[in-house]
Amino acid sequence: MREEEFQNLLNRHFGGQSSEAEERLLQEWLQESDEHVRIYAEIEKVWQLTEPARQLEVPDIGTEWSALQTDLGIKIPEEKARVLPMKRPETGGPQRFIQSNVLRWTAVAAAISILILSQVFLNTGTQKVYATRNAERRNIELPDGTSVRLNVASEIKFSEELQDSVRLVFLQGQAFFDVAHDGRPFVVQTENARIRVLGTSFDIHARDNQTRVIVKEGSVLLQTISADLHDKVVLQANEKSVISGKNTLAPVESVNEDYLIGWLNNRFIFHQTPLHEVVAELQRRYDTKIRLQTPALGKHSMSGVFEEQEIDTTLTVFCQTLNLKYSFQNGSYLIFR
Repeated sequence: MREEEFQNLLNRHFGGQSSEAEERLLQEWLQESDEHVRIYAEIEKVWQLTEPARQLEVPDIGTEWSALQTDLGIKIPEEKARVLPMKRPETGGPQRFIQSNVLRWTAVAAAISILILSQVFLNTGTQKVYATRNAERRNIELPDGTSVRLNVASEIKFSEELQDSVRLVFLQGQAFFDVAHDGRPFVVQTENARIRVLGTSFDIHARDNQTRVIVKEGSVLLQTISADLHDKVVLQANEKSVISGKNTLAPVESVNEDYLIGWLNNRFIFHQTPLHEVVAELQRRYDTKIRLQTPALGKHSMSGVFEEQEIDTTLTVFCQTLNLKYSFQNGSYLIFR
């Protein structure tokens, strides 16, 4: 089922105007998987949360993404940002009932379209996937001209031609994006966050249900994937924020992006990083097994900039920093006191 067909089907269903055949089609789709049931429940929740107030403002056609441009401080020509005030229709008339539900659908179309794209459209077999293994990096150019540098043990996927009204990319791991500006929003979705831009350069680190974004140039809108649309923040150049879990958004920090995006220059950059996270990064970079003698060692923290060298040299420097030692045993490294 194509995205526009799916939107129209749900539009008619929630507006109470779907035919018996359309309802059967929707039920068949719901029965295909538990994931489809979850998608339906999320969209239904958005629909319920957007019940018309006494005064409903409906974006004019073509301004679905004006909110994004406003958040990013981009000036929009007045004629392209008109908002049409609409009075709440009186109850009782079927035509007014239809109009009310259509307007509600329009008001939440931006949020729902991303959900549909992310959970339905990319499951149709038309996606393109790039992935790296441990100790491997890749430079990728997307069909729209956006360049991506994919760090070790990472993956991105997207609609093969990237021709939709929203350029949607999924990321697991870490990547640096230099987004081409072609007028369409560019959205990166991770396990727990959504990053929206028009054209800019930024780094995303998305692992273990935590997403960290550092902006090099331009502006980025970072938001959680929870139902609360207020969990968002705009990041400018040399700013950073982190989303942990489903809806914990950290305050914006001013940073030195060249310092923190050190992996682009083959450096390790740590700032009060627990040793267990350091070890995980070392294993990805060197594609080797590293163990800690006790879990308590993982609570040690590291800070500093370290050049990426041979693994034995790197481990020597790290262990000396923390007053620890290491040895190579049975095909893996062991760090101990």
